[in-house]
Formats: sequence, structure tokens, C-alpha cells
Amino acid sequence: MVPKLVLSHRAYLSILLHTAKYPHQTVNGVLLASSTTGGEVIVEQAVPLLHHWTSLSPMMEIGIELASTYAADAGLSIVAYYQANPTIHTHGFGPVGDRILTKLRQTAPDTVGFLVHLDELSSKSSAEVPALITNPAAHVTLNNKRSPIRALELIASGLQSTSFADFDDHLENVQLDWLNNAECADQDWSG
Repeated sequence: MVPKLVLSHRAYLSILLHTAKYPHQTVNGVLLASSTTGGEVIVEQAVPLLHHWTSLSPMMEIGIELASTYAADAGLSIVAYYQANPTIHTHGFGPVGDRILTKLRQTAPDTVGFLVHLDELSSKSSAEVPALITNPAAHVTLNNKRSPIRALELIASGLQSTSFADFDDHLENVQLDWLNNAECADQDWSG
């Protein structure tokens, strides 16, 4: 059974900031959740994985393993995979994304896959969760309906270029905290 996912403001921003930082490259990551409330899975955090090594590479495997270990240590679990492709009209994950989802579903059969279409964020989209496309059977909502507006504000400010890091960035500069991206948590925003 596909779970009902509720994306936190922080998780939604992380997905979109990751996509906006590398709009001409495939990017991917995983979503982490801890609690289930009345059949809903509360997605607390997104962990951005890669923008260079997005093929089935040792870097991909290491990134997923590190994200899994981080999640387990924090009392969380991987509940979804996201991917943004460099071409706007790509409608699938492709062979690599499909294999990643298959691998994740070996340990968590209900793992949901998301395609990110950043161009949908700036349009007058009537989607419940603008810029994210998933299996029609999956029900996904935002815990803060103003998150898309805030995401546009942060992207326009260039936050993703100065403060956001994925695992690839971390490999180039180990001081970058790709697992938390605390500066991008937007905790002071009241929404």
C-alpha cells in the first residue's frame, strides 16, 4: 500500500533548492520520515545525494548507504526517492532511477518515487504539491501550503548557490554538511 506522505517545509525546500542549484544536471536524493500519524507518514527531511555521479556508481551506493546510516541513527527511515532531470519534459526516472527505486524498495517496499519539475513551481500550478510529480496512487501534501511561495523567494535570493550542499559537494569540501543543510532549514520563517 502506498503511504500518504506529508512533506515538511524543510524537506520540500531542500528538494527544490537542490534542483535549483543544478538546473542543467540530473540531481537526486532521498526523503526521511520518523512518524506515522493516522496513516500519514510525516517526511521531516530530504537528503540531497548527487549531481555529478548520478549513474549507478560507487559514489551513488556510498551516498545511499551514508544517508541510510544517518537516518537510522536519527530514528528516521528512507520513505522516498526524488530525481530532477535536466530536460523539462522528461517523464520518467530512466534506467538508473528505476534501479535505485528497486534497490530502495528491497528494504522498504512502500518507497515512493518523485520526479521534480522546477518549471512547474513558477507556473500557476494548481497541483497540491507544485513541482513534484509522483505515482497517482501516492497521496502527497505539504504541511505548509505557503512553502512553494517561500521556495521561490529563497531561490530568487540565491540561497541554493551559497548555502546548499549535496553529497557530491561534500566530496569536494568535507566541511559542507550535506546531511543537514541547517542554513536552508528556514527555521525563522513563520509562513
